[in-house]
Amino acid sequence: MRILGIALLLLLVLLGLLAWMMGQPAASGTIYTPSRLAQVLSPGHLRAARPGQDFRVRGVLDLWQVGPRGNAYFLSNRGGAGTLIVFAGPPNPLLAALRRLPVVGSAVPPTPDQPITGQRALYHIKIRACLSPCATPADFRLQLLDGGRS
Repeated sequence: MRILGIALLLLLVLLGLLAWMMGQPAASGTIYTPSRLAQVLSPGHLRAARPGQDFRVRGVLDLWQVGPRGNAYFLSNRGGAGTLIVFAGPPNPLLAALRRLPVVGSAVPPTPDQPITGQRALYHIKIRACLSPCATPADFRLQLLDGGRS
């Protein structure tokens, strides 16, 4: 009985930590659509985009390519114009371990390496790099910083 109590307490602490991590604010400011962000990333825009800058984008993420360094996704308004290519973020070992547990696994929130796909969600993305000369939105390497929020 005592072991069960300790296990339950540990589970509650882990879930509390998880809730605290997911409650951390993402980027602040404007929420962009994928097509609007593509305009911001285009040359000649008043607000010059640069590596290290992050954005909040509401759109639909669909798997595009599975690769050895992580997955790549299309981020679009809903299959329309303004589609951006976004790469998976780093894995979270703690959440990956919790996801494997039978009871807790379904309650684990999406992560940058296991994001919400196929439905509209709010994503936090960051410009990781820019391929020279940064002439089109496709020249920017965008990375997921979270798994999305419905």
